[in-house]
Amino acid sequence: MMGDFVFSWAEDEDGKIVHVDSVPNGKLCRCRCPYCHESLVAKQGDIREHGFAHNSKDRQANLSICYKVTKVSLVNINSSGGI
Repeated sequence: MMGDFVFSWAEDEDGKIVHVDSVPNGKLCRCRCPYCHESLVAKQGDIREHGFAHNSKDRQANLSICYKVTKVSLVNINSSGGI
């Protein structure tokens, strides 16, 4: 189920992996999904855990795959000393 995933990491305009708390809220974050490259919105409210959401009305990507692939990619980057 999609609610099980918190999408906390994304690519910024320069392709650098960034955490949701290090970018401006909403569309101002100018981030994209590391897997499908669709634009993202940073959600940094007071009730739910902070995370990114796809900003596409026409979602071309399978979102659960995006979340899982991104998580695996971040583990690989982190284990190689990248983050």
